[in-house]
Amino acid sequence: MMLGPAMIFRVLKMYGLTRVSPGLALAHALIFLAICAAEPVLPPPSTNLEPCPPDTVCFDRWDFWGIYLAGRDFHHNSSFKLLVLADAPCLLAGSVLTLPVTYFHVSRVTGTYIDAAVLFCFGTLQWWLVGMYVSHWSTRGAA
Repeated sequence: MMLGPAMIFRVLKMYGLTRVSPGLALAHALIFLAICAAEPVLPPPSTNLEPCPPDTVCFDRWDFWGIYLAGRDFHHNSSFKLLVLADAPCLLAGSVLTLPVTYFHVSRVTGTYIDAAVLFCFGTLQWWLVGMYVSHWSTRGAA
């Protein structure tokens, strides 16, 4: 049996439009947006090239190591870490798309927004596919 476009559309129509698939995708989207909205946006990185005066301490939050997504710092956010664990398979696929961004020399802030968009889209698609799988096996077991 060949997996052609007709077969893919038939499977999408049969299992992709059940209540489980859009429900899981919508739940992922809402959780992702709620976690992102809970963190404050960081100020833009400093463009001041002059060194700090000797008597002051200067630092830029963008210079520290951490998890930056959509202009926010998620280094100590445990709910974001759980979401990343749940979205691990889509992170692998999404990293293929975000890797070329480093070659276009976009700013670090813009890169975090691109990463967030890719994670959001791929994570939502992942949970849609998980819903299709659950729908398929629940109807298969009932028959």
